[in-house]
Amino acid sequence: MDRVRETNRLIEDYCRRHRGFDFLDTHPLMLGADGLPLPHIYLADQLHMNGHGYAIWAKAVKPYLK
Repeated sequence: MDRVRETNRLIEDYCRRHRGFDFLDTHPLMLGADGLPLPHIYLADQLHMNGHGYAIWAKAVKPYLK
């Protein structure tokens, strides 16, 4: 989780410093109140998302699409 947070921080910083980029942080949307990934949005391998996970992404990304 620390690596994910650091990677997101670096990407967000890059986007802020360069024109033409927006940063959409979906990571918090994928976490429960305990700060851990929501288990019901992943396939059995706990790596790849299922339809519930992609629905979260779709809702977050839709406002950015033209």
